[in-house]
Amino acid sequence: MGICGSSEGHVEATPAAVLAAITDPAGLPRWNRRIVRVVEQPAVLEPRAEWVVQMRIYGQKFLSRSRVLQLDPRAGRFQYRSSPDGDPDFAVWTWDVSPEGTGARVRVLWDLNPKLFMNRMFWVRLRVRGLPKEVRESLTALDRYLDEGRRAAATPALSA
Repeated sequence: MGICGSSEGHVEATPAAVLAAITDPAGLPRWNRRIVRVVEQPAVLEPRAEWVVQMRIYGQKFLSRSRVLQLDPRAGRFQYRSSPDGDPDFAVWTWDVSPEGTGARVRVLWDLNPKLFMNRMFWVRLRVRGLPKEVRESLTALDRYLDEGRRAAATPALSA
Protein backbone atom coordinates (compact mmCIF):
# COMPACT_ATOMS: atom_id res chain seq x y z
CA MET A 1 0.00 0.00 0.00
CA GLY A 2 1.31 3.42 -0.98
CA ILE A 3 0.10 6.94 -0.36
CA CYS A 4 -3.68 6.85 -0.31
CA GLY A 5 -6.37 9.47 -0.60
CA SER A 6 -9.87 10.05 -1.89
CA SER A 7 -12.26 12.68 -3.11
CA GLU A 8 -15.91 12.55 -4.03
CA GLY A 9 -18.74 14.54 -5.49
CA HIS A 10 -22.21 14.48 -6.97
CA VAL A 11 -22.80 14.12 -10.71
CA GLU A 12 -26.28 14.85 -12.01
CA ALA A 13 -26.54 11.76 -14.21
CA THR A 14 -27.54 8.16 -13.68
CA PRO A 15 -24.89 5.91 -12.17
CA ALA A 16 -24.92 3.89 -15.42
CA ALA A 17 -24.22 7.03 -17.49
CA VAL A 18 -21.41 8.08 -15.13
CA LEU A 19 -19.82 4.63 -15.21
CA ALA A 20 -20.12 4.54 -19.01
CA ALA A 21 -18.32 7.89 -19.26
CA ILE A 22 -15.46 7.03 -16.91
CA THR A 23 -14.91 3.70 -18.64
CA ASP A 24 -14.74 5.24 -22.13
CA PRO A 25 -11.05 6.00 -22.75
CA ALA A 26 -11.86 8.02 -25.89
CA GLY A 27 -13.85 10.54 -23.82
CA LEU A 28 -11.29 11.06 -21.04
CA PRO A 29 -9.69 14.25 -22.46
CA ARG A 30 -13.13 15.90 -22.55
CA TRP A 31 -13.42 15.98 -18.77
CA ASN A 32 -9.96 15.25 -17.31
CA ARG A 33 -7.75 18.28 -17.95
CA ARG A 34 -4.58 16.30 -17.21
CA ILE A 35 -5.18 14.02 -20.20
CA VAL A 36 -4.00 15.63 -23.42
CA ARG A 37 -5.02 12.83 -25.78
CA VAL A 38 -5.70 9.12 -26.04
CA VAL A 39 -2.87 7.27 -27.78
CA GLU A 40 -4.17 3.68 -27.64
CA GLN A 41 -7.42 2.16 -26.51
CA PRO A 42 -8.82 -1.35 -26.40
CA ALA A 43 -11.72 -2.49 -28.57
CA VAL A 44 -13.43 -3.71 -25.37
CA LEU A 45 -12.78 -2.46 -21.86
CA GLU A 46 -12.57 -5.55 -19.65
CA PRO A 47 -10.21 -6.86 -16.97
CA ARG A 48 -6.58 -6.76 -18.17
CA ALA A 49 -7.43 -4.46 -21.11
CA GLU A 50 -5.00 -1.54 -21.48
CA TRP A 51 -5.08 1.98 -22.82
CA VAL A 52 -2.45 4.69 -23.16
CA VAL A 53 -2.96 8.43 -22.76
CA GLN A 54 -0.65 11.40 -22.97
CA MET A 55 -0.67 13.26 -19.65
CA ARG A 56 0.39 16.79 -18.79
CA ILE A 57 1.20 17.37 -15.12
CA TYR A 58 3.22 20.30 -13.79
CA GLY A 59 4.33 21.19 -17.31
CA GLN A 60 5.65 17.68 -18.02
CA LYS A 61 4.14 15.56 -20.81
CA PHE A 62 4.43 11.79 -20.66
CA LEU A 63 2.62 8.65 -21.73
CA SER A 64 0.68 6.77 -19.09
CA ARG A 65 -0.45 3.16 -19.54
CA SER A 66 -3.49 1.93 -17.63
CA ARG A 67 -4.76 -1.62 -17.14
CA VAL A 68 -8.22 -2.58 -15.91
CA LEU A 69 -8.12 -4.48 -12.62
CA GLN A 70 -11.86 -4.59 -11.96
CA LEU A 71 -14.96 -3.49 -13.84
CA ASP A 72 -18.24 -4.31 -12.11
CA PRO A 73 -21.17 -2.28 -13.50
CA ARG A 74 -23.64 -3.81 -11.02
CA ALA A 75 -21.56 -2.68 -8.06
CA GLY A 76 -20.69 0.61 -9.80
CA ARG A 77 -16.98 -0.05 -9.44
CA PHE A 78 -14.10 0.58 -11.83
CA GLN A 79 -10.51 0.00 -10.76
CA TYR A 80 -7.33 0.29 -12.79
CA ARG A 81 -3.59 0.56 -12.41
CA SER A 82 -1.77 3.36 -14.22
CA SER A 83 1.92 3.98 -14.68
CA PRO A 84 4.10 6.26 -16.75
CA ASP A 85 5.09 4.05 -19.68
CA GLY A 86 8.33 2.23 -18.86
CA ASP A 87 8.38 3.51 -15.27
CA PRO A 88 8.14 1.36 -12.09
CA ASP A 89 5.98 3.99 -10.35
CA PHE A 90 2.27 3.23 -10.39
CA ALA A 91 -1.08 4.25 -8.98
CA VAL A 92 -4.22 2.23 -8.40
CA TRP A 93 -7.38 4.24 -9.02
CA THR A 94 -10.78 3.07 -7.79
CA TRP A 95 -14.04 4.70 -8.84
CA ASP A 96 -17.20 3.86 -6.88
CA VAL A 97 -20.45 5.13 -8.35
CA SER A 98 -23.74 4.87 -6.46
CA PRO A 99 -27.23 6.39 -6.74
CA GLU A 100 -27.77 9.69 -4.94
CA GLY A 101 -30.96 11.67 -5.35
CA THR A 102 -31.56 12.23 -9.05
CA GLY A 103 -27.92 11.55 -9.92
CA ALA A 104 -24.88 9.70 -8.68
CA ARG A 105 -22.34 9.93 -5.88
CA VAL A 106 -18.86 9.35 -7.28
CA ARG A 107 -16.01 8.49 -4.94
CA VAL A 108 -12.48 8.30 -6.33
CA LEU A 109 -9.75 6.60 -4.31
CA TRP A 110 -6.07 6.59 -5.20
CA ASP A 111 -3.13 4.57 -3.99
CA LEU A 112 0.11 6.14 -5.26
CA ASN A 113 3.19 3.91 -5.29
CA PRO A 114 6.29 5.89 -6.24
CA LYS A 115 9.34 3.67 -6.70
CA LEU A 116 11.91 6.03 -8.23
CA PHE A 117 13.84 8.17 -5.73
CA MET A 118 13.02 11.57 -7.29
CA ASN A 119 9.35 10.68 -7.52
CA ARG A 120 9.21 9.50 -3.89
CA MET A 121 11.03 12.57 -2.60
CA PHE A 122 9.59 15.29 -4.83
CA TRP A 123 6.85 14.64 -7.38
CA VAL A 124 4.52 12.53 -5.27
CA ARG A 125 4.46 15.19 -2.53
CA LEU A 126 3.27 17.79 -5.03
CA ARG A 127 0.80 15.40 -6.60
CA VAL A 128 -0.75 14.30 -3.29
CA ARG A 129 -1.51 17.88 -2.28
CA GLY A 130 -3.23 18.68 -5.57
CA LEU A 131 -5.18 15.48 -6.18
CA PRO A 132 -8.29 16.16 -4.04
CA LYS A 133 -8.90 19.45 -5.85
CA GLU A 134 -8.06 17.98 -9.27
CA VAL A 135 -10.49 15.10 -8.77
CA ARG A 136 -13.28 17.48 -7.69
CA GLU A 137 -12.58 19.61 -10.78
CA SER A 138 -12.70 16.48 -12.96
CA LEU A 139 -16.03 15.48 -11.44
CA THR A 140 -17.43 18.95 -12.13
CA ALA A 141 -16.16 18.72 -15.72
CA LEU A 142 -17.63 15.20 -16.02
CA ASP A 143 -20.99 16.57 -14.85
CA ARG A 144 -20.82 19.31 -17.54
CA TYR A 145 -19.74 16.79 -20.19
CA LEU A 146 -22.67 14.47 -19.40
CA ASP A 147 -25.09 17.42 -19.26
CA GLU A 148 -23.96 18.57 -22.72
CA GLY A 149 -24.58 15.03 -23.99
CA ARG A 150 -28.07 15.00 -22.47
CA ARG A 151 -28.92 18.38 -23.98
CA ALA A 152 -27.60 17.35 -27.41
CA ALA A 153 -29.66 14.15 -27.28
CA ALA A 154 -32.79 16.14 -26.36
CA THR A 155 -32.35 18.63 -29.22
CA PRO A 156 -34.28 17.54 -32.31
CA ALA A 157 -32.17 17.17 -35.43
CA LEU A 158 -32.76 19.79 -38.13
CA SER A 159 -34.05 18.34 -41.37
CA ALA A 160 -32.56 19.48 -44.66
